[in-house]
Amino acid sequence: MVYELITHIPKGKVSTYGAVAEALGDKTAARAIGKILSENSNPELYPCYKIVYSDGAVGNYRFGGMAEKSRLLSADGIKISDGRITDLKRYFFSNFVSDKPLARLHEYQDRFMPEIESIGSAVRTVGGVDVSYSGDSKNVVAVYTLFDFKINKMIDYVSQSGKICFPYIPGYLSFRELPILSKLIEKVEDGKKSADVVLVDGNGLIHPRNSGIASMLGAVCGIKTIGVAKSLLCGTAGDDNFIRMDNKVIGKRITKGFKPVFVSAGWKTDLSEAASIVSEVMIRRLPEPLRMAHILSKSLAVS
Repeated sequence: MVYELITHIPKGKVSTYGAVAEALGDKTAARAIGKILSENSNPELYPCYKIVYSDGAVGNYRFGGMAEKSRLLSADGIKISDGRITDLKRYFFSNFVSDKPLARLHEYQDRFMPEIESIGSAVRTVGGVDVSYSGDSKNVVAVYTLFDFKINKMIDYVSQSGKICFPYIPGYLSFRELPILSKLIEKVEDGKKSADVVLVDGNGLIHPRNSGIASMLGAVCGIKTIGVAKSLLCGTAGDDNFIRMDNKVIGKRITKGFKPVFVSAGWKTDLSEAASIVSEVMIRRLPEPLRMAHILSKSLAVS
């Protein structure tokens, strides 16, 4: 869709990464647009040299660098000085025709706002899921670990390999990793290795639309999940370690002497229980079920 959009730009006009992202429905996708265009293999059909930075800087070009990109833009009648378009407004194009697919994905995510409830019965086992990427960032391995919660020891693990087709865009991790994780959970359930609750490397309620990958995985697969992230996607952590957004508590920062992790309810869990469970299985920064899932998936991804 990105490649199709850039064919809309008339000769003598340019657009920006942000404008293409907005045409897709979310300006936060601008960095992903850059990566997609850097992989363009047919510049004659898809003229990616027409995409520049919002400040007018020409930027790099995989087919000959900035000098070649400047030459192509100049040949289209666009004035350039010192690697920058002299009057971006004059040449700027943003009249893309698009059904804004990322905006439609927003609507889909709105269906999966976490169902917050007590886990209920005593937790005997805890699972952890993580996805690791091979060198080309498309072949991946997902691993599910099963831990005895009482002694914090791994009982078993299950792996699933596959391919990733969706680019990384902040806030849309579900659409990138949910397909492989869903297959992994199906494999786990077939082998009767399901845990009482599963820690997911990602967010639940700590999400711009309160529906991160932990929430969507739980809803789609019918499992209880907790989101555990290494960076804060949104909201603000207060002195009391609770994370708030729009005056609502959406998660908790947990440190235990390490760099923090950010915990949130995923699906059919609540924050209090989620934070308690994560704290119980933390020996290092990452809770053990997630740490082992990461180690195993990374090892299998490069083997």
